[in-house]
Amino acid sequence: MSQIVVCFVLIEYLIAKASHLHAKLEKLHVMILLKKLFLDLGAHEGQSLNAFIHWKGMGALDYDIYSFEANIEALPALWRVRQHYTAQGFNINVIPAVVGAKGKLVSFDGWQLSEFGTDQPITRRICPVYDLVSWLQEIKSDYDEIIVKMDIEGAEYYLIEELSRARLLQSFTDLFIELHGPKRGFSIAETQKVINTLYSHGITPCMWEAQKGKTRFDLNTTRAVIIPENLVKANATPFYDHHYVIVHT
Repeated sequence: MSQIVVCFVLIEYLIAKASHLHAKLEKLHVMILLKKLFLDLGAHEGQSLNAFIHWKGMGALDYDIYSFEANIEALPALWRVRQHYTAQGFNINVIPAVVGAKGKLVSFDGWQLSEFGTDQPITRRICPVYDLVSWLQEIKSDYDEIIVKMDIEGAEYYLIEELSRARLLQSFTDLFIELHGPKRGFSIAETQKVINTLYSHGITPCMWEAQKGKTRFDLNTTRAVIIPENLVKANATPFYDHHYVIVHT
């Protein structure tokens, strides 16, 4: 009888151990499946790629990196930066297109959408639009961290609206953005609408400000946070038609 009891106790112990092991394997499986994503929207000649890898160090190896750039004059330099880092094992993809919400063709002057005006009519050309919204809807569940840098010369006003409508903004872990405002013909009210939209989705937008291959601040400890007009205080710094404050994390 005692042998039967011992067997039952042993079986229960083995079941408990197996259950514990299964839970650990499930957790490991999730950790393996979930990845990290860096979206470099407006990559130009690779300055933001350099800055991101300078910020994250070898941790950037854990990220799928997508760099979008529609300026064909900038692409050779961007491609060289990509080759430099892919040789070290970084996963970097270059997409030569304008980012948007619907696949179509747009007029682009090398720096901005031509609808914003242009001082470069000779370089005006037709460019494809990459449907970022539809793509993010498909892949966002594959990632547990999505960092976005957005410097797209005025097109951010359209893209943020589409991302908000698709309820994708809340998928972002961090959003670094340049709002071009009057530089691209947008009013103060339109800029504030974008800022308020971001905050309504739980996003605290920050400045990127990359120079010479690195960001102005150490993003691990310091952020230049863009704030709504109703939160502007004496220590706020003006930028075009809005303000930001320095926050130490």
